[in-house]
Amino acid sequence: MSDGKRFFHQPDHTYQFNQLTNSYIIREVTNKNKHNLISRIIIGDIIAGGIGIFADIMSSEKEYAICKRLTTFLQLTNVYPNKHEINLITMPVKTIAISYKTIEKSATIMVNELSAVVESNH
Repeated sequence: MSDGKRFFHQPDHTYQFNQLTNSYIIREVTNKNKHNLISRIIIGDIIAGGIGIFADIMSSEKEYAICKRLTTFLQLTNVYPNKHEINLITMPVKTIAISYKTIEKSATIMVNELSAVVESNH
């Protein structure tokens, strides 16, 4: 919450806007491949016969992205430690998931706003 001077408050930390020198997002994203060819062929054969087998073979290797960590990083002056991380995602989540997209969008908005504050401080 903010009272116009403070932008981040925890029970033992309150940071002033003029202490902020930098903010950015840390993303740890990896790509995964899905290899379930045998089970997909069996299910495809049961459901759709020969056409199902062919479709499953053609689509058996799918790649998707997983976000393992999404953190907003704040760098501050006149405090120790001068770095603060706000962990938003700490467990693997697919980047196509609505939850990831919502959190990532909110983090981007927050960092953009804080970057504007940093620019106005200088």
